[in-house]
Amino acid sequence: MIKRLVLAGLLACGVSFGAAAQKLEPQDFEVRSTNDMVDLCTVAATNELYREAIHFCHGYLTGAYAYHVRLMSGPNAQNMFCMPNPPPSRTDAINKYVIWVKSNPKYKGDPVPDTMLRFLIASYPC
Repeated sequence: MIKRLVLAGLLACGVSFGAAAQKLEPQDFEVRSTNDMVDLCTVAATNELYREAIHFCHGYLTGAYAYHVRLMSGPNAQNMFCMPNPPPSRTDAINKYVIWVKSNPKYKGDPVPDTMLRFLIASYPC
């Protein structure tokens, strides 16, 4: 069931951003910018590297999120964002991140952890 929801969300995102014609190469996984990450997260299910791209997208963004949460967990830390209770699913949050990047193109060349934090602050203020 979860697998179907993830696939449906990512397919919807990929279709809405026209990723169907995208050809991925192994070097695309170097993620030199936010734009590279969005390309991986929105790759069409028909792409030969689809599985690798989607797993990489989810793994990278989940790790970056966990890192930011850990930074905010110390006794003197200030929360930079506050997730709702219950929090969105990973797929929903990633889809929202992709939409946010598309609507803020000035950040496409920035490092992924930077744009992810900007997205979290803008989307989940305290």
